[in-house]
Amino acid sequence: MLEEMKVVQATRFGRPEQASDAIFAKLLLNAKRMVEITNNSGNVVVDSPGAIVGRTINLSTSHKSVHVHPAAGTIGADQNASRYIQHLISRYNEFASKEPTRASKFSYGALSKNIEHKFGAQWKLLPMAAFADLCTYLQARIDKTRFAKLNKSNGHSSYSSFTKYTQEMQSRTER
Repeated sequence: MLEEMKVVQATRFGRPEQASDAIFAKLLLNAKRMVEITNNSGNVVVDSPGAIVGRTINLSTSHKSVHVHPAAGTIGADQNASRYIQHLISRYNEFASKEPTRASKFSYGALSKNIEHKFGAQWKLLPMAAFADLCTYLQARIDKTRFAKLNKSNGHSSYSSFTKYTQEMQSRTER
């Protein structure tokens, strides 16, 4: 019965065993001292002492995308700058998605793609030196929306300045 269950499972989810599988299994078993897998973060370290140079280990993952953490000195690494850019993007998306004259369905990801095209990278990976230019770009995009124009005509601002925004955030966290 166990053999029969094994055949059913192999048919549903596997492939027929091949002669080369035994060789690769032995290589992996022998290499287990050279490969360290850190379960909590998914990092794989192959460059351990005594590692065999020139060997390739292919690992499959259920994740379909790679998450790149922003390096020091980038907008994404600075909490205040990152939050402010997210605020501006949210304001733009809020206003632009409600445009009554929009001919097609609004794409929330389009602005991020436009930033990538204009600045050459995802906004989180841009250096802090590009922060002011990115803010100006996003503020100009917001200002072109119908709701921002309406706010301006009524004497209201559609977004806060970076200084005012960080002060508001600090006062909220102090409460």
